[in-house]
Amino acid sequence: MSLRTPETFKKYEEARKNAPPGCPLCRAKDINVIKDFTYWVIIPNDFPYDKIAKENNMLTLKRHADLDQMTAEEAAELILIKSQTLPTLPYSTLYENLPRQQSVKGHYHIHLIVLKDEFADMPA
Repeated sequence: MSLRTPETFKKYEEARKNAPPGCPLCRAKDINVIKDFTYWVIIPNDFPYDKIAKENNMLTLKRHADLDQMTAEEAAELILIKSQTLPTLPYSTLYENLPRQQSVKGHYHIHLIVLKDEFADMPA
């Protein structure tokens, strides 16, 4: 099962097959920045979880590093973003894949989701 519609999933699979070498998050953060922080950026998810989301962006480290490679400064800024900035933005849900489900390995990111109306009022 995918959180993407069949159309988006098909585009996602095609893009993965034809992707240049390297990390897609490293490439994306240099192109499409929605919000910029010292160590983090919010970027659009080109292949959103559109079965459940009206909007799906990602909060990602500016450098290629995983959770266990974060510096103390990066971790502190993440806490501030999650506690102070994200509550002021329209997102309703944070979604973080565990390592076995991550399609982008080694570059820490969290999905920022505005749920579709039919899911917005459902209790967690």
